[in-house]
Amino acid sequence: MKKIIFILSFFFIYILSISASPHLKKGREAYDQKEYKKAIQIWTTDLSIEENRYNADIYNNIGNAYFRMGELGEAILFYEKAFRLEPQNKIIAHNLTFSHSLKKAYLEENKSIPEKFLDFICYRTLPIPFFIFLFFLFFFCFLITTGLSFFSKKRQLKKRSFYIAVISFVICLFLTFIFTKMKLQFTNSSEAIILKQQVLVKSSPNNESTTLATLYEGTKIKLKEQIGDTSWIAFELPNGVLGWIPKESIATIFPLYSKPLLIK
Repeated sequence: MKKIIFILSFFFIYILSISASPHLKKGREAYDQKEYKKAIQIWTTDLSIEENRYNADIYNNIGNAYFRMGELGEAILFYEKAFRLEPQNKIIAHNLTFSHSLKKAYLEENKSIPEKFLDFICYRTLPIPFFIFLFFLFFFCFLITTGLSFFSKKRQLKKRSFYIAVISFVICLFLTFIFTKMKLQFTNSSEAIILKQQVLVKSSPNNESTTLATLYEGTKIKLKEQIGDTSWIAFELPNGVLGWIPKESIATIFPLYSKPLLIK
């Protein structure tokens, strides 16, 4: 029952993400007049309303405005938020890929082949509503065939129903696994974007420690830990070494609406 509630809630979030926003047109008018700060303020008003916080178009538009203002870090941050909501949106995917290509340097994500394949299945193949439709289709098929396998008087029908029920159950488990991965990725709060033009990575949480590397605006990192209430936060470098950067230099992708939208 909990899995069904989770799937329905995931579907509800998706519906919210594609719903229209009343201020999109006003923001677009300001954007077309190259009043990018005004456009961001208008779209920010939308995000202050809870039911609008799952609208990928708003995050994508804010990203476009920041991009036009030359704020690459902020642009990538909002493209990433939009991509979380609609990973199969080609416009959002293009904006994100193009903006990442403009960075001075980047950290490569070390993903295994199975992880890349699973990401492809989850985010690059079928729309989320179709996955949900498949789940309920095979779930009801499982219920019907299970009933037939127990109560049918025909031996051949009982046998076929049993096999179909097993296959349907396995497919439902696989789809549930996909939904769980989608949820974990959607709510992943460890991914962050560098917002400052240049950040020095330190070997420990203080400015006097050794500099391990230099990160540039727009770089995506995976956070590891934060010690107490300090202003430093740790993440893992590609070589496995733990590096520290000032907390004020980054913003997390999730929660989607957690960072105040300040116009520079």
